[in-house]
Amino acid sequence: MKIGFLTNCLGHLELPELAGWAAENGFDALEVGPSIRLDPDDFQAARAAGLEITALTFCRNFMCDDQAERDGLRSDLLARVQFAADMQIPRVTTSTGMIPGLTLEENVERCAPFLDSILGMAAGGGVEVCLENCPGTGNVAVSPYAWRLLFEAVAHENLRLCFDPSHLIWLFIDRYQAAEEFVDDIAYIHAKDTILDRAVLADRGVHMNSDYWRTTLPGAGETDWARLLSVLSDNGFDGTISIEHEDPLWMADDDDIRAGLLWAKAHLEKTINASEHQIGADNG
Repeated sequence: MKIGFLTNCLGHLELPELAGWAAENGFDALEVGPSIRLDPDDFQAARAAGLEITALTFCRNFMCDDQAERDGLRSDLLARVQFAADMQIPRVTTSTGMIPGLTLEENVERCAPFLDSILGMAAGGGVEVCLENCPGTGNVAVSPYAWRLLFEAVAHENLRLCFDPSHLIWLFIDRYQAAEEFVDDIAYIHAKDTILDRAVLADRGVHMNSDYWRTTLPGAGETDWARLLSVLSDNGFDGTISIEHEDPLWMADDDDIRAGLLWAKAHLEKTINASEHQIGADNG
């Protein structure tokens, strides 16, 4: 498995600078977020540094009420799909969009035609469209049940998942079971974790309360990464692990953010190496 990171945590920097630092510190890939300009020369520079581009990521509510905003967001997403095709970037990661007040099933029905059009254009350029499972970006693709509905409603071979276990934790969804069920649909992983405050949970529950959880770097939260990566690799996954750094304890400045990325990378490498060593011992 290769290890990269999503550029959002350092998104104010230019891509060549990010790529240079990433390559110097042993990362294999970059997932490029929406603040990075779509400049072909910058992307060529990143590749020249030895990095793969995992995906372009642009998650927004593509079914928002305001038509001008909605049209603008959809146009921006289409531009990224076209750029990915032109630059031979294998995938674009996004959200479904959602209309508040509708049921999940109704939202799937409403978003399906838009996803159909995006997927058709992407397929023509050899691009996969990956749905991230973050509930906070105008998105209904947040659970195994929703994924089944979407894969049934939008039957395209280039529809995949960007699997982020951190959101499943605070939604109380079994991330290991979900990973095993959907392993063939997972294009790559967002390496992000969540820690639960059980004292707050015991006192306040989850209704009208979001203070019971906090985002962390992988290795500082609830996920057993050895177990999760074993579930995936045992079922044939060999994609990129893209660190999505949103841990507020490692966000004081750029140096702190970089230190957080390196800490997460070291934890993931140790986990992968231990797993590979165990597999070798079992086969010996």
